[in-house]
Amino acid sequence: MPTTEDTNEKMLRAIKAAEREIPEGWAIALVAFQPGTPNTANYIGNAPRHEMRVALAEVVARWNRSAAN
Repeated sequence: MPTTEDTNEKMLRAIKAAEREIPEGWAIALVAFQPGTPNTANYIGNAPRHEMRVALAEVVARWNRSAAN
C-alpha cells in the first residue's frame, strides 16, 4: 500500500529526530507498518540501501538464532 504524503513527512521527521539521538557516524533505519495488514511496510534510512540491506539481514539472522534457542 503506498504511503500518503502525510505519512512520508512524519517518517522523515521521525528519522531526523532519531539521527539527533544516535552517535555520530551511525546509520539508522525506520520501518513502519500496520500490524496484521500485509503490504503496508515502509522504510526510510540515512545510509545507502545496500548497506541497510546487510544490516537488516544481520538483525534477522540474530532473531533467527535467538528463536532457535
